[in-house]
Amino acid sequence: LRINTKNTNESKLKFERESFLYKTLHNSGILTPECIAYDTSHLIIDYDYLILSYIPGQTLTTAFEDCDISTKSNLSYELGAIVHKIHSVDLRALSSRPELFDSVKNWASTMNAEFLV
Repeated sequence: LRINTKNTNESKLKFERESFLYKTLHNSGILTPECIAYDTSHLIIDYDYLILSYIPGQTLTTAFEDCDISTKSNLSYELGAIVHKIHSVDLRALSSRPELFDSVKNWASTMNAEFLV
């Protein structure tokens, strides 16, 4: 269960985008949690929420910290294969919801702000 406790337009959009991407990636055969429900009605609780299936195991961060160099190499290779699979997803699904996704120019600046130190 993921609950969006922030009541801003930005957080609502991010939550809806997350729901859409979970469904898109799951339907493309990529191992992601299945989005069972996305509710914005506020009839059950006073927040938007997602109900996702659970994938057992460790987080990648934990697994990476606790393993030897050979296993880190294998995990890195597998992560690259998953990223390749994500990049092969048919992007026409994204164009069906243009209100959820900014232009590529905005994506680049967002990624730089979030991931470059």
